Amino acid sequence: MGPGGFCGLQLRCLDGFPLRGGFDSLALPPVCSGSRIWRRMKPLNELGQKISIIGTSNSGKSTLAQYLAKKLKVPCYHLDQLAFHPNTNWVRRPSEEFIQDHNKLLSGESWIIEGNYSSCMKERFDKSDSVIWLDSSVISCVYRYVARAIKNDSSRPGRLDGATKEFNFDMITHILFTYPKLRKRYSGLLSSSNVSPLIISSMKNLNKYYKDWELD
Repeated sequence: MGPGGFCGLQLRCLDGFPLRGGFDSLALPPVCSGSRIWRRMKPLNELGQKISIIGTSNSGKSTLAQYLAKKLKVPCYHLDQLAFHPNTNWVRRPSEEFIQDHNKLLSGESWIIEGNYSSCMKERFDKSDSVIWLDSSVISCVYRYVARAIKNDSSRPGRLDGATKEFNFDMITHILFTYPKLRKRYSGLLSSSNVSPLIISSMKNLNKYYKDWELD
């Protein structure tokens, strides 16, 4: 069983915290429309070897990236670990250094890169065989963020090495109010690329992909 879904199931991507309720019904309106969106279950063998995963904070990007990388045997990169100095409480690196290191990753023969950072999204999308957008409800993502902060698991996927601060009210503000605005920018960047996005708009559907792709 994968880490999505809310029907009373215990979710792996909540780092051991059970989640119950119908938060998926509170999802934001669709971000894209048209024939270029995948409207059926996409087979694992059609993802390719260069996969971008985007979505709001605590939507399950890091965990999905780790499981896909293990299944497909390709390198996995978490952009937060590239954008911030390790052994700090989330101190940003200079943007020029971050973008330079980001573009180096794109030259690899295969990769899974999770994270947003719209300043370099276009280049990433242009190099991607697939883009997976985890676009579940912001309420569910806030729940996941609080649960993650409570557990404070030093080994969770995507965690910044040496960071000790896991909870910040600014993150809740970002999820609830900033991300809905950023969705329009991400949608525009996707529309101008040649890749057809796989948009997973609920934890229930994400759970189906974990099962279909046999990510365990």
